Amino acid sequence: ALPMSPFASLLALLAATAAARAAHAPATGIRSQTPTLVENPTVQQSIFSSNTAMERDLQSMKVVLTEGDVPHSKDGDASTGNALLDFQTRDQYRSRSAAVPASFDCAMRKAAYEYGLKLLPRLKPFTALLDALDLRSDECRYPLNDDIRPEEEVQRRSMSAETFEYPGIEKDVSDAIFVAPDGDDGAVGTKEFPMRSVKAAADVAAQRGKPSVILRGGTHFLTSPIMLDATHSGLTFRSHVGESAVISGGAELSLEWAAHDVSGGKNVWVADVDEVDEVPGLQIDGKRLTRARYPNLPGGIEVSPGYGAMLGSGSAVWTPPQFARFGEPTYYTDTNASTSRPNNGWFEHYMIGMEGLCSVYDPPVSYWCSEHPSGGGAFAFRTPSGVSPRKGVLPHSPYAHPTDAIFFVWRPNRWANWMFEVSSYNASSNNYTFGRGGNQGARGENRGGDFFVENVFEELDSPGEFFFDPRTSKLYVWHNGTGAPPASASVVAPQLRTLLNVSASKWRPARDISMQGLAFKASRYTYMDAHGVPSAGDWALVRNGAVFLQGTENV
Repeated sequence: ALPMSPFASLLALLAATAAARAAHAPATGIRSQTPTLVENPTVQQSIFSSNTAMERDLQSMKVVLTEGDVPHSKDGDASTGNALLDFQTRDQYRSRSAAVPASFDCAMRKAAYEYGLKLLPRLKPFTALLDALDLRSDECRYPLNDDIRPEEEVQRRSMSAETFEYPGIEKDVSDAIFVAPDGDDGAVGTKEFPMRSVKAAADVAAQRGKPSVILRGGTHFLTSPIMLDATHSGLTFRSHVGESAVISGGAELSLEWAAHDVSGGKNVWVADVDEVDEVPGLQIDGKRLTRARYPNLPGGIEVSPGYGAMLGSGSAVWTPPQFARFGEPTYYTDTNASTSRPNNGWFEHYMIGMEGLCSVYDPPVSYWCSEHPSGGGAFAFRTPSGVSPRKGVLPHSPYAHPTDAIFFVWRPNRWANWMFEVSSYNASSNNYTFGRGGNQGARGENRGGDFFVENVFEELDSPGEFFFDPRTSKLYVWHNGTGAPPASASVVAPQLRTLLNVSASKWRPARDISMQGLAFKASRYTYMDAHGVPSAGDWALVRNGAVFLQGTENV
């Protein structure tokens, strides 16, 4: 016999309870007294084939796995969402047949509750099960300690921070392909001999007709995105029972720290990096650090500074747009009367502009590059071509490598924002000429609004900041603690933009692919990637993400 998961064991006991009660009740009363679990029929009645009464009652049970680690009600109501069992009505439950002795019925329910606590002690006092078994009634009450409040019973937790309990009956391990961080893609994919690559395991599962890919606990570092398509339809990816699996788009760094500047209250450490060529972000034991910037972020990158931590627009002189930078745009306006839409002169015709300053987009087209855009404050798209901060605004400048810098610039009035790399720097005028960028917002302006500068070594002046020098492959960290970062700490540099890509077509979609109990971490930023402008939108979009879906159904 296969070992059963805690939830499977609990279901078995509850089914036995129902069966025992059924043996003392008229057949017509069984269904109205049978507890049912919320939707998604995955119960394997073969596990309980030794008891026909169990089988009959399990037919009415259904199991669901949602983003939490206990089943939820079908309507998602928070008041009932964590309940393991949902009786058809409390009145029906209480109207059990008089043929069942009350003492026997109460004892069976208490035994079921106690076994549930034994199977899942982390849910103690498990009030969802207590209420499902009607153990707060005057006729049959299970005593609870006064210091236990029902609302504290189960709190929904992040899958990334907790081990994962699969709330269903564990399938035969022969129905799954296993993956482990220390596995081998030449292995057969069993629990004892797991594979290493999630993608390779998915391919094998699809080829062999297996329904599941089970990830063992730990961090699964990716070197390329997990690419799925229609051939992977029907697959379920999940953490192994009682374990927490993380899918990471980063590279784990093996570092030996040396003191760089630990005088005068500073705590800056340095290490050589061999694994990667760039460090666009950094995580130490899962916590993100801030790339060296000015002004600083007092609460770190995870805490919004609101309207603070920025330099005002008037603290710099903005270089006007270079309208001839990409040549002249090409205009198109649909003047067909049949498609005209009278609207007081606004948005009456479909119109676009191509190339010109819209060459920063992919594709190089936008309504805001058209010949006569309309709307409040409408004019053709443009962005400033550089900036000269006023004297003293950047107190640590001039910088040794000014072209390392990235300027983050709000459009005036914070309507949208732009990011610019620096193509050149003029020391005599203190002017930074912008290079790539300016494609993140669709509405332009001649000048910038509030701004800050990032990725400059001289701005490494605050706890929790880091800087990576690509010329020397050295990583500098102002450790927010005593001494160097712990040798045991996990240091991860995000590398991949996309961790999971499920792409198919309208004609042959990828269907019914499920990710359960998995955490996705350490994808790198995309704000300097290609952006496009949808319709007449005021913002541009990057068509990418840590999880990318296209041509899918029920994923």
